[in-house]
Amino acid sequence: MNAAGGGTEEADLSRITVKRNGHTYGVDLNGFLRANYVQNNPILRAGDVVHVPELRNEQAYILGEVDKPSVVDLAKEPINLTQALANQGGLKEVRADARGVFVFRSVGGRTTVYQLETSSPEGWLLGTEFSLIPEDVVYVTRSPLTRWNDTITGLLPTVVAVRNLDDLAD
Repeated sequence: MNAAGGGTEEADLSRITVKRNGHTYGVDLNGFLRANYVQNNPILRAGDVVHVPELRNEQAYILGEVDKPSVVDLAKEPINLTQALANQGGLKEVRADARGVFVFRSVGGRTTVYQLETSSPEGWLLGTEFSLIPEDVVYVTRSPLTRWNDTITGLLPTVVAVRNLDDLAD
């Protein structure tokens, strides 16, 4: 790898393959670089073909009543739910429902929904034990009071317009 210029930012060093004599072997170069696993640094022979794939799209999505809805990159290192929410500025204090932090996870075509209660420090601590995986969708709901206020705010221009029409009719 070094002789070829090393890996790029887009290289997935944990999924390298070496094809030798019709057999394909997986090589986790990250395992060698991080933990010195010598079996992950094979000696190449004449005729070996080395393939370094691009990093997979390993993202989770943070949506709803958070300060900065965004995509979280999971390719470099694992991230837990509390980290992900904190990295996005946390919950919107006025608008978010502390009982309404949901993680939607699809595995094998089946969707599972997890709920985190963040109204106390224990909930945030529990979130540190929940690792996000690629394609997780984290959604923070609005508080009931915010939903009510949004409904009233949406109706208010209509009420004012009707009152103005009534004033014009008089």
